[in-house]
Order: sequence, then structure tokens, then C-alpha cells
Amino acid sequence: MRIALEIRRKSYENSSLHGAIVPIYTDYQPAYRHHDELFAFVAQLVVERFDVVVLPGLPSSMYNVRTRVVPTIAPDAMDTHHQTALTLIRSERAKRAFRIESEPEKLRERYGRTSLGQCYLLARRLVEEGVRLVSVRSSGWDHHFNLFNDISEKKLPELDRAFSALLEDLNERGLLGTTMVIIGTEFGRTPEINVNAGRDHWPAAFSLVVASGEIEGGRTLGATDHNCWEVTEKPIHVPDFIATIYAKLGIDYHQMYESNVGRPVRVVDEPFEAVKGLLT
Repeated sequence: MRIALEIRRKSYENSSLHGAIVPIYTDYQPAYRHHDELFAFVAQLVVERFDVVVLPGLPSSMYNVRTRVVPTIAPDAMDTHHQTALTLIRSERAKRAFRIESEPEKLRERYGRTSLGQCYLLARRLVEEGVRLVSVRSSGWDHHFNLFNDISEKKLPELDRAFSALLEDLNERGLLGTTMVIIGTEFGRTPEINVNAGRDHWPAAFSLVVASGEIEGGRTLGATDHNCWEVTEKPIHVPDFIATIYAKLGIDYHQMYESNVGRPVRVVDEPFEAVKGLLT
């Protein structure tokens, strides 16, 4: 399952989640110009390198680094992160998933020899090895100017090729029925073209694409007015969609938890509910 969520620093610094499951935020953006080398590097990591370089002095030498770099995460929680990372590195399944060069050349071309295409292919490999949640980020869609050239010449052809290849590939391997594939965005774009031949931000109406996960395809849920300014039929709010994902994962989104200050917090606020049309 792919879920397109971006978790920023402020969204978890004050969270009541246990430190062991709080994400570590980084501004690092890897370069994907050489996909094979990047994925092979991950696949070839062996725990012995960490035993020699890191582990002997970890309890004392790493404490100051941990508290300086990620002061919001307690040292014992960082120990959990570290152990989880080592367990992953030890896993043959993890190494196997990143060996993208083992894929047939024809299939790699089908996805497209682009960053997006090869990351979609890696996503399929991760799902195949049992990873529950996979997110592939595609940036560069903020077209406030020069919309038509950028969209038609690069962004949409890359997406169309990679996305269609992913769905076909998952289906051929018998994985599509149990994998919910989502193309999501943070908001829509203005229906009108601005003076710079672009489109600006417009949160009032936008669309998501959802494929399989035992969801009937070939449908459109909801509608907008003629000019796409406002939703006029079956509006679906972001919390509704999040509740739907939780429901598909078997998580009770009505569950109530207690925050770090003792305040009851519902997984998804009322009155939002899962979208019935996406549950079957």
C-alpha cells in the first residue's frame, strides 16, 4: 500500500506517541541520477561494517550526537531506532528488495528510466517483500508559471508511464487486490490560468486517484461545478479519506487515546467517517 503523507517536524515534536515510533526528520534529499548504484549501496550494507565503526563506542560517543541532532527523541527511543535499523540491515529480504538491477531490462524500461519510474519499481519490490506502507514522493508540480510545457513534456508522461506500469505489474503478480495504490496531493490548483501561464493554489476542490485494494474501479466519486471552483456532490474531506485508509488497514479510527497532557484524542475527529464507496 502506498500512502502519500508528508510528516514535517512540527507535526510530531509535541506528539504523545512513544519515542520509539516517532519519525526522525531529515532535510537530506538523495540524488537519484544513478538508481542502480544507490539501491545497490543499500542492498550491500552489512552489519559487520557497523560493528567495527559504530557499535563499540555507541553508548557514550553517540549520546551527545543523538541529543544534539534529534533532541525531541529520548536516548532510549534512539536505541530502539538503532536496533530496528540494524535488524533491517541484517534482513536478506530487505537487501533482496533493493537489488533493482535484477529486474528484466524490458520491465525497467516499461516503468521508465526516470527517478519516478525506478522508484515505482522499487515500491513494487518492497510490497512484494512484505512492506506494509510505501511512499514515493514526486516533486516539481508547483506550476505557477509555464504550466503547459512542464506538464505535457515531462511530468505527466513520466507519471502515466510509471503508474500504469505499477498497476499492471502488481496485477500480473497477484498483488493488486491486496494493495491500495493512491496518487495524492496536498491541494488543488486554480481552475483559471494566471498571467504567467500557470495555476496557483486552490484547496476548495481537488482529486485523488485510488486503485484496487479490493475497491471497485472505473468510477468517479463526487463532482464539482462546471468550472471546478467548488465541490457540489459527495464532498470527501481529508479526514474522511484518512479514516478510509485506517479502515482498509483494519484500524479502528473511532478509538480514543489519551494525549501526553491527559486529553482524550480520537484517531479521526468527529464527524468524519470512512468513505463507503471506497470500502468495497
